[in-house]
Amino acid sequence: MDQKESNLIEQTAKLFLEYGIRSVTMDDIARNLVVSKKTLYQYFKDKEELLSKVLDFVVELEYKCYNSIIEYHAHPIKILHSVLNLDMKTNNMHSVDNVDYNVLKIQSPTFLFDLKKYYPHLYNKIYNDNIDKGKELYEQIIEGGKDLGVFRDSVDTSATARFILNAYFPFNDSSLLSASDFFSPPFLIAISRFVISGLLNDEGRKYYKEHIGEL
Repeated sequence: MDQKESNLIEQTAKLFLEYGIRSVTMDDIARNLVVSKKTLYQYFKDKEELLSKVLDFVVELEYKCYNSIIEYHAHPIKILHSVLNLDMKTNNMHSVDNVDYNVLKIQSPTFLFDLKKYYPHLYNKIYNDNIDKGKELYEQIIEGGKDLGVFRDSVDTSATARFILNAYFPFNDSSLLSASDFFSPPFLIAISRFVISGLLNDEGRKYYKEHIGEL
């Protein structure tokens, strides 16, 4: 993928984030990105292919961000706290590869609802990608916490990773959470505290209080 194609995908992701996937046409994309439709179709045969590449881009960026957090924070408690709070600013990481990480908000309940309704095969693709990558990520963090002696040994790593994914990622249809609710600090903090408090042993709680704050 060349730089121009990458830029087109990123800017299209921002349009989908702002206006939704159903209402944005290829004409809208060309006009907003200030490129000709001919240029746009040289890279993408249709809107569906462009949307597919946007989804690939977002998932890849998401896990690049998480890997950057892991590299920055050596301690599994701090890693989990940052990941669960989408805390990209913790390590002054306002972007990854000069890409605006705010495009990650495209994975909102509203966006995913429309994706599932109008492009169910692409919904299944991003769902499976997130589940596979997310399960691996959380299992790695949980096992790291066990090895360090700050997470309870009795915790079922696989089951806990799957629970976090089910509770945290907005793939389930629900009228209880709006897009703004899901990305709001109170929601993220509540989920983070609930998950982390269930993992920590006494040593872990001591570390959390000293380095992060009260649960």
